[in-house]
Amino acid sequence: MPANFLAGFLAAWLAATGLLVGYRLLTGQINLGGLLTVEGETFSPARLQLLVTTVSSLAAYATASLSAHAMVPIHNGLLAVFALSHASYLGPKAYRAFSSNSK
Repeated sequence: MPANFLAGFLAAWLAATGLLVGYRLLTGQINLGGLLTVEGETFSPARLQLLVTTVSSLAAYATASLSAHAMVPIHNGLLAVFALSHASYLGPKAYRAFSSNSK
């Protein structure tokens, strides 16, 4: 019985959090201005690919978990795509940061 209450409470809390974030996104209370730009000016393809990969990985995992009615293990291929996406975004940033410090 307590497990059912906890599961219901957690589902309600997550739904309320999702609704609140969605509402604030729609009303402009959460600023998305610099999400795909560098310093608010230049469009960043690296940020776009990171966002698309993250959202699509989340959707693939959520779909698999919802269809199985349980939290499924993360597939190695999905983890590899996620890791490569983040490495391709963070690698050049790290290179620029460390190469500018050595000069």
